[in-house]
Amino acid sequence: MIELTEPQVWVLMGIFATAIFGMLGWQTASFNRNLTIVRDSLRESIESQGKITNIRLETLERKLDDLDRDVQAISRHVFGTDLH
Repeated sequence: MIELTEPQVWVLMGIFATAIFGMLGWQTASFNRNLTIVRDSLRESIESQGKITNIRLETLERKLDDLDRDVQAISRHVFGTDLH
């Protein structure tokens, strides 16, 4: 059986501790990088959905304006008066 002296034990403990802290640092940096990527892609997705929603609302508003114009025209034609 191999016997380790006290200085050798401390060196091995130091190497092990350094390896553990190094892996923790690498894991933290990797997690932060991935979290940033996901956050940015989610932000882009939300912004694009907002743009699509705005386009659809503008289209709906135009259709309602056209419908209002048509109803007013029908009202003038049938009743001879304007609704407003």
